[in-house]
Amino acid sequence: MEKNITKIDNRGRILIPKKIREKLMLKKGDILTLKVIGQDIVLSPVRRPKKVRARKFEKVFFDAGEATFGE
Repeated sequence: MEKNITKIDNRGRILIPKKIREKLMLKKGDILTLKVIGQDIVLSPVRRPKKVRARKFEKVFFDAGEATFGE
């Protein structure tokens, strides 16, 4: 487990080091959950499902139908 030291600024903010943001693929605007477990703070990214365009979905669905049903 990596350990990093960071400081809380006068507005209560902390900086997540760039190396960790890159490793976890975090970017500006991402949402994190914050849990307090005993004396520890645990931050976890909230991952949202990717949006799929309807046109692409239909093509995949029809291609699957042909392979499945031989149509």
